[in-house]
Amino acid sequence: MVIYGADEVSALVVSAGSTTLCAGYAGEDAPKVVIPTHYTHNQEKTFFGDNGPDVYRDGYQVDNTMKDSLVDDFDKFTELLEHTFTHCLRVNTEDHPLLFTEPAWNTQKHREKIAEIAFDKFNVPGFYIANDSVLSAFAAGKSTALIIDIGAESTSVTPIVDGFVLRKGVVRNNIGGTQITNNYLNSLDPTQRSNLNTNLIPHQLIESKTTVEPGKNPQFTTRSDINPSESWMNWSKSKILKDWRESTSAISENGWDHGALMQRPIKSYEFPNGFADNYQLCRFVANEILINPIPFNPLPHTPNTFEPASINCSYPKPLPELIKESIQAAETDSRHHLLSNIIIVGGVSATPGLSERIQNELYAVLSNTRVKVHSPANTVERKFASWLGGSMLGSLGTFHQLWISQDEWREFGNPIVSMRCK
Repeated sequence: MVIYGADEVSALVVSAGSTTLCAGYAGEDAPKVVIPTHYTHNQEKTFFGDNGPDVYRDGYQVDNTMKDSLVDDFDKFTELLEHTFTHCLRVNTEDHPLLFTEPAWNTQKHREKIAEIAFDKFNVPGFYIANDSVLSAFAAGKSTALIIDIGAESTSVTPIVDGFVLRKGVVRNNIGGTQITNNYLNSLDPTQRSNLNTNLIPHQLIESKTTVEPGKNPQFTTRSDINPSESWMNWSKSKILKDWRESTSAISENGWDHGALMQRPIKSYEFPNGFADNYQLCRFVANEILINPIPFNPLPHTPNTFEPASINCSYPKPLPELIKESIQAAETDSRHHLLSNIIIVGGVSATPGLSERIQNELYAVLSNTRVKVHSPANTVERKFASWLGGSMLGSLGTFHQLWISQDEWREFGNPIVSMRCK
């Protein structure tokens, strides 16, 4: 077994979710690279990262390497990794071991394929794959915690006990940022929704604009020399809508109270073409789908095509029910430790009021029980919790004894992944 001392080499840490890949060096407090998992292409060329879908190219299509937080297209994902290592980090992978993160519903087939790419394509000297939720708990300084991860495509609840995933307690549904955005749109009145859809124009298509008062007709001109593909337009519009949701939406901390929410501040948002509008009650409706999705008719779940997840999304259940179901799968003497260490991570976790709302909902469901919901102090820690945990873990000298080496990979092949990476 090859041992890499923390002072002698910096491991590379890569975390890929449904829409974003982040990468950097172990021991650092933020990833150096944060790029889309999407790519843009025609029949001859493919572009990734900052030079990918954000750059308009006539007729180019946009596709994603990921689905359900798992790699969906390994050929393109390998190209995405090559772009990350070669053009973003500018690193020789033969000099650095690689720590990769994975969700609890990853499959053995996916894990082994990632290891194969790491050793056979990038010739890394060492490799390890670690669970996202374990790393998020580690980043928060907890060995036992209940991790609520609300990402782009799903919400998962994962109990971590003494540093290990309690697999029978992992529950998830398909309510994530995309569903919340869709719910936000549906909550607008017909006039407001029509105005938004009419003015949902990517900045790359706008030649000039003048900012106007909220609700007024925008003054702008579009480029006449372009021919965007449908997939590029869909991707670009979804990016605008994501920013609109993150900038304006919130959730009521104490449950739905129409009168009280009407007294809350209005939020304004300006779209790329200069159109602006104000949002009040609807901005609180959007995130209610997290607490109780049943009235909102969520969109169906789309499975991974390389291999479906090992833990399927349940029929959309209220988040408090998911948490209760996860807790009840744990041993009785572990439950109070889990309830005292609930940690919310993922992109949607930054929603104002969410931590307080979940805590209040759990008080109602689990009466006479001590509940403590934690949320990392800043947005970087929330969005990149698993990467940060991997950065911390990969920099520990004691951890480096766990790397799978090139020699072990050649001797044992695929089975070494499940033997070493528990």
